[in-house]
Amino acid sequence: MRLLYPEATLFCYNPLEAASMGAGMRRLSQSMLGALLNANIAYYDAINTADIDALRLMFSPTYPVSCIHSGAHPVFGLELIVATYERMFEHPGLPRLLVKEPLAQIYGECGVVVCQIDLSQMLLTGSNIFMLEDGIWKIVHHHTGLITDEGDTSAMLFRRYLN
Repeated sequence: MRLLYPEATLFCYNPLEAASMGAGMRRLSQSMLGALLNANIAYYDAINTADIDALRLMFSPTYPVSCIHSGAHPVFGLELIVATYERMFEHPGLPRLLVKEPLAQIYGECGVVVCQIDLSQMLLTGSNIFMLEDGIWKIVHHHTGLITDEGDTSAMLFRRYLN
C-alpha cells in the first residue's frame, strides 16, 4: 500500500500493552495506518469531487454516526449527514479542501485522524473518527472547526511531546 501522506505522524496506542511499553505508544505497520490515512484521503476526495455516493459509503453502516461542520450544530444519522453534504454541494465555487499535517492514531479498532484543512481563505482543523469494520475504516464522527490563531496547533504540540 502506498502511503499518500509521507509527512504524517503515525502512532498506535494499545491499552493491553501500556504496562510493558511505558507510555503505551508504539509505531504500527505502515499498512494499518496507511489504510487509515488513505480512508481519510478518500473522504476529502469525495468532498472535493462532490461524490455523494462515495461519502455515503465512507460512513459506518454499523455504528451511530455524527458530524459537526464548522460553525454548525451537530448532526446525527447517516441520512441527515448526507443531506448536509448535498446542501453544501449546491453552492457553486465551493473551494477545494487541501489536507495538511495529518496525525493518525489507532486505539484497538478505533482510528482517529486529526489534520488541518486549507480552504484558501481560511484554515480549519478537522478530526475524523473511524471504526474498523470488516477490515475497512468507516467514519463514525467528523468534526471541523475554524482555526483563528495560526500559532502552534495541537498536532504540533503532540509531535513535540512524543519526540
